[in-house]
Amino acid sequence: MNASAYGGFWRGAFDAAPAFSLIAPQDGVGAHNLSAATVREFFGALRSGSHAAAPPRKFGALVELFEQVTTQ
Repeated sequence: MNASAYGGFWRGAFDAAPAFSLIAPQDGVGAHNLSAATVREFFGALRSGSHAAAPPRKFGALVELFEQVTTQ
């Protein structure tokens, strides 16, 4: 799924569930090794979708400040 489709998916989810008032996903940079550019692209689309829904929804992000390590 590209960023535009991702934003559209969430806009549809917000329109279908009016009581769903806030989204704050994790950025995926630390644990999932996403690049800052990828996060910016997808979060930008998600923010646009959340703000375009009726009513507009709040958008935030949970920043990962850790890395996953194994003990083996």
